[in-house]
Amino acid sequence: MEAGGVTVSALLVEHDPVRPAFGYHFEGGGRRIVISGDTRPCENLIRWSQGVDCLIHECCEMAKTSWYPGCGWPSLEEKVRDLASYHTQPDDLGRVAESARAKKLAVTHLMPGSEPRTLEHAARRHFAGPLVVGSDLLEV
Repeated sequence: MEAGGVTVSALLVEHDPVRPAFGYHFEGGGRRIVISGDTRPCENLIRWSQGVDCLIHECCEMAKTSWYPGCGWPSLEEKVRDLASYHTQPDDLGRVAESARAKKLAVTHLMPGSEPRTLEHAARRHFAGPLVVGSDLLEV
């Protein structure tokens, strides 16, 4: 789609059991941004994100999830294992951004209880570029 001088492209990401699942690539005014959507780390996202000005990437930190009987999983351990299989965990954030050679990383889709400093520290293990952990109404 093109609008207002910006081209928006949908790209497939891996968020099984949801298929298809999409991320988005925005290009215009000499800048490029990718929004991961819900995904685990995947090659197609890295390919579309090569050298982007900003990669806005989800991080659904399963260690912070809650559980109660009847919530759809038989135990907290099963819920963590299941959700972690199709979301990006803190340790993978920096790997994805570094593999994509993103100029900036913005982290979004946080779990209640996630601590921004902890997420930043995890991403910094592999990514040295500018990094911001999202919060409500944040502008990047």
